[in-house]
Amino acid sequence: MTVQPTGNAGGLLFVCHNLNVRLDKLAARAGTPLGVSTSTQAHAPQLPAILHTDRIRRKPMPGVFTHPTADAFDRVPIAVLVLANLAPLAGVLFFGWDARALLLLYWLENLVIGGWTLVRMVHLGGPRGLPMAAFFCFHYSFFCAGHGLFLLTLTGAGDESAHFDNDAGFPLLVPFYMLRGGIEYIRHTTPELLGVPLLALIVSHGISTVYHHFHGKEDRGRAPSELMFDPYKRIFALHVTIILSAIVLFKIGADQALPALLLLITIKIVLDVHQHRRAHRTRRTLRAMKKAPHDARENDENAR
Repeated sequence: MTVQPTGNAGGLLFVCHNLNVRLDKLAARAGTPLGVSTSTQAHAPQLPAILHTDRIRRKPMPGVFTHPTADAFDRVPIAVLVLANLAPLAGVLFFGWDARALLLLYWLENLVIGGWTLVRMVHLGGPRGLPMAAFFCFHYSFFCAGHGLFLLTLTGAGDESAHFDNDAGFPLLVPFYMLRGGIEYIRHTTPELLGVPLLALIVSHGISTVYHHFHGKEDRGRAPSELMFDPYKRIFALHVTIILSAIVLFKIGADQALPALLLLITIKIVLDVHQHRRAHRTRRTLRAMKKAPHDARENDENAR
């Protein structure tokens, strides 16, 4: 026996009943039944396995949202980086290096960073990445040559800037001739820069490349065109701060004062470690974000 609704109260009950039925149907279509109607819940479509969070085997992403100091994987590259940056102390303490020598050594480090970036680009892009690698060599050489000329002007080298010979004949070779001239200038004026200090920087950035690129695979999923901007991101803030600090030393005549040189080396170490951590933290985060959809699909397949 069905009781027909009467009056205003009965009409309100009838409307609520129809509303509940409609909500049941909508919830069944979405795959999340509200439980009002058992018949609707029974016919609700099953959710894909990937959406059942209790069936997902969650995998942690180490080194992404944690501070790099807690990541043991990054401790060796940072330790070697600090040791390489302490090498100029011997030059300041035993060989009479001044601020000009430190700036020239840090300029040589730019070439080292560019060289290891080129290794990463060629390894990542293979034969198809060679045109982009060649383009990187050209414009990065121009950048380093211009940086070197500016340093010579800043340090009062004057006519010695002629060592940056740009009479290459072929325009595309101009930046490489300028770099060769800069290295020749260092070889004649401060040859000790091309020994242990430069070797320490090569080893430091090489270890970092092996750890993060080859072993850690931080660059997986990136294009060679993205990699060629990595040196600029690190060098710009670092060298602007160093050059501004050196300008102050030259202005106050403290470019040979031991405390001022030790302060300049300390600033370089602190900024270098900060830029190192920031760069690799960003790469790990981007790689984890790109890898997350692949891991979700893999978990779905394993759950099935």
